[in-house]
Amino acid sequence: MLAWAAKIREPGKTIWCGHWHTSYGHANLHNYGVEFPHEKGEEAHFSPFIDEGIVAMDACTAYSKKVNCKVIEI
Repeated sequence: MLAWAAKIREPGKTIWCGHWHTSYGHANLHNYGVEFPHEKGEEAHFSPFIDEGIVAMDACTAYSKKVNCKVIEI
């Protein structure tokens, strides 16, 4: 998400990534909620972070108890 925010992108492609919790992108890149729920008593959003050229999936499962997934049928 930091590379995406720095405009490091692959033209015509969408990068799917994990590892860093999606609440980071929602809070710090889209100004939607907070990164962690205990901050300011606001809600953190662990749904997929989706924007042009990026889909981030990591729901911080150990904390949120949520798993984001994409089903690919072959």
